[in-house]
Amino acid sequence: MTWSDRQWALCVFDDLVEFCGAASVRYQSLFVQPLLAYTEDGSAEVRQAAVYGCGVMGQFGGPAYSAPCTEALAKLIKVISAPEARTVDNINATENAISAVTKILKYSPANVNKDEVIPHW
Repeated sequence: MTWSDRQWALCVFDDLVEFCGAASVRYQSLFVQPLLAYTEDGSAEVRQAAVYGCGVMGQFGGPAYSAPCTEALAKLIKVISAPEARTVDNINATENAISAVTKILKYSPANVNKDEVIPHW
């Protein structure tokens, strides 16, 4: 798939979680692992969509998304702390990753060690 195909596919699932909330859990097995994997994609646009999805899982997904949110934190920190994270090409993905960490900390803090996460945030 091209980067834009990956990006648009992620946007569909991002919207599914954002607008359907906990009801989206029935599709979780189809998209959570690819979404988490795409946080490390070579395309900044794909990473941006993937990390946005991590944030909406935290904000709108409910308790069924607690484990994926916990797993996402390490990947989000990796995006935030990448050497090129603040470059023009990567800044949107980085800012979405920072926002996603905020949403997980605020709305889905179960299983999150805040003392470990906040210094990276």
